[in-house]
Parts: sequence; structure tokens; C-alpha cells
Amino acid sequence: MRQLDGALQLVQAHPQTLRWRACALALPLLLAACVTPPAGPDEIPARPSEPPTEPRPSPYGYREDAGYARTAEEVSGPAVINLLNRARSDLAAGRAEQAVASLETALRIERRNPFVWQQLAAAHLQRLQMEDAEIVAQRSNSFARGNPYIEVENWRLIATARSARGDRAGARQAREKMAELQDRLED
Repeated sequence: MRQLDGALQLVQAHPQTLRWRACALALPLLLAACVTPPAGPDEIPARPSEPPTEPRPSPYGYREDAGYARTAEEVSGPAVINLLNRARSDLAAGRAEQAVASLETALRIERRNPFVWQQLAAAHLQRLQMEDAEIVAQRSNSFARGNPYIEVENWRLIATARSARGDRAGARQAREKMAELQDRLED
């Protein structure tokens, strides 16, 4: 009984606050009612689909119908393709900073696109950021899903970065991996 008296006093003392809180609590329910049509007597509301047990296949790896993607244009959306083209033009003109900005925007759109990561590695090489170039090329390989067309170029970028840093053994190892992948492509 005491709790009821306390609640009544609260309502009488602060009627505006209570109304706003009630509206804030009721608003999500009202919006849900507007979006979801009520089920008829013979209809059973649909249950949310179960999450997939396996991750969705990446469009960048092997596809039965098309093999491995050789270029970004085969698997990327139009916005990413435009940003990649802009980055390529900027790199060719020596504007590595602008290229990096375009590529980072492309990665916000397609976070797992190994072609974008690869181009970003090339931009880091042009900026003489060898460690970043190697890390980004390895990141591209992680998203390549075994695509040798992507991995060959990434290992070339890694070899270049390692060589520039004076890591002869690491550069040789990268070139060997690149040659192994190229042999696989020729088969």
C-alpha cells in the first residue's frame, strides 16, 4: 500500500515527466505495430530466419560457374569500381594520399574486398611505407580465399616491401611463394 501511495504522489507531483516517460516507452510498440501488419486468424506470424551455420561464400574466391575472379571489376559493386579507378589514376599521377583516401572509402563499402586491400598495399609502397604495404598485402591474402590471381600480386608487393626494408631472406621467401602460385596458374 505504501508503494501505491508513493507512486500516486509521484504522478501528482510530476505529471509531465510521467507522460514523457510513458510516451517514450510506448513509441517503439506503436512503430512496430505500424510496420508489421497484424496476422489474420488463419495466419501464423513468420519466425525470424535462423542465422546461417556457415559463413556466406566470398565472391572473391573460387566459384564453380566462373572460376577465380581476375579483376575487381568482376566482383565489385559500381561505387567500389569507381573508387578503385580514381585511386589508380591518382597513383599513376603520383597522388598517393588521394589514392589512399579513395581506397579507404572503398573499404567502408566492401570491407573484405581483397582487390581494394591490394591496391591500398600498392599505395603504401608508393608512399614508402613498407611495413604498412606488407601488412595490407597480407590482409588482402587473408580475404582472397585462395584466389591465386590476387595472391601472386600480393606476394610481389610483399617481396618488394621486404626487399626495400633490407629483408633479403623474407623477400626471397615471398618471391618463392609468388613463383609457386604462378606455376599453379599455368597448369
